[in-house]
Amino acid sequence: MAALGMMAEAANARLLHERVESVREQLAQLQNQVERYDAVAETLTELPRRLSHLVMVPLGKRAMA
Repeated sequence: MAALGMMAEAANARLLHERVESVREQLAQLQNQVERYDAVAETLTELPRRLSHLVMVPLGKRAMA
Protein backbone atom coordinates (compact mmCIF):
# COMPACT_ATOMS: atom_id res chain seq x y z
CA MET A 1 0.00 0.00 0.00
CA ALA A 2 2.82 2.41 0.81
CA ALA A 3 4.36 1.82 -2.62
CA LEU A 4 1.04 2.61 -4.27
CA GLY A 5 0.81 5.86 -2.32
CA MET A 6 4.35 6.83 -3.34
CA MET A 7 3.57 6.10 -6.99
CA ALA A 8 0.46 8.26 -6.78
CA GLU A 9 2.48 11.08 -5.23
CA ALA A 10 5.11 10.78 -7.97
CA ALA A 11 2.41 10.87 -10.64
CA ASN A 12 0.81 13.91 -9.00
CA ALA A 13 4.20 15.63 -8.80
CA ARG A 14 4.83 14.91 -12.48
CA LEU A 15 1.40 16.22 -13.47
CA LEU A 16 1.91 19.30 -11.33
CA HIS A 17 5.31 19.93 -12.91
CA GLU A 18 3.81 19.58 -16.41
CA ARG A 19 1.03 21.99 -15.50
CA VAL A 20 3.53 24.51 -14.10
CA GLU A 21 5.56 24.32 -17.31
CA SER A 22 2.41 24.77 -19.38
CA VAL A 23 1.40 27.84 -17.39
CA ARG A 24 4.92 29.27 -17.70
CA GLU A 25 4.73 28.89 -21.49
CA GLN A 26 1.35 30.62 -21.51
CA LEU A 27 2.77 33.41 -19.35
CA ALA A 28 5.69 33.89 -21.75
CA GLN A 29 3.28 34.08 -24.70
CA LEU A 30 1.09 36.61 -22.90
CA GLN A 31 4.09 38.73 -21.93
CA ASN A 32 5.22 38.69 -25.56
CA GLN A 33 1.75 39.76 -26.63
CA VAL A 34 1.75 42.62 -24.10
CA GLU A 35 5.13 43.78 -25.45
CA ARG A 36 3.74 43.76 -29.00
CA TYR A 37 0.65 45.71 -27.91
CA ASP A 38 2.87 48.24 -26.13
CA ALA A 39 4.90 48.65 -29.33
CA VAL A 40 1.71 49.19 -31.35
CA ALA A 41 0.44 51.73 -28.81
CA GLU A 42 3.74 53.60 -28.98
CA THR A 43 3.63 53.61 -32.78
CA LEU A 44 0.07 54.92 -32.75
CA THR A 45 1.04 57.80 -30.46
CA GLU A 46 3.97 58.69 -32.74
CA LEU A 47 2.04 58.55 -36.01
CA PRO A 48 0.31 61.94 -35.73
CA ARG A 49 3.67 63.61 -35.18
CA ARG A 50 5.25 61.83 -38.13
CA LEU A 51 2.34 62.30 -40.51
CA SER A 52 1.87 66.03 -40.15
CA HIS A 53 3.37 68.10 -42.95
CA LEU A 54 3.35 71.76 -43.80
CA VAL A 55 1.51 72.23 -47.08
CA MET A 56 0.28 75.12 -49.17
CA VAL A 57 -3.29 74.67 -50.34
CA PRO A 58 -4.45 76.87 -53.19
CA LEU A 59 -7.72 78.64 -52.50
CA GLY A 60 -9.88 80.72 -54.80
CA LYS A 61 -11.29 80.53 -58.33
CA ARG A 62 -8.20 79.03 -59.94
CA ALA A 63 -7.58 76.39 -57.27
CA MET A 64 -9.74 73.77 -58.99
CA ALA A 65 -9.05 74.78 -62.58
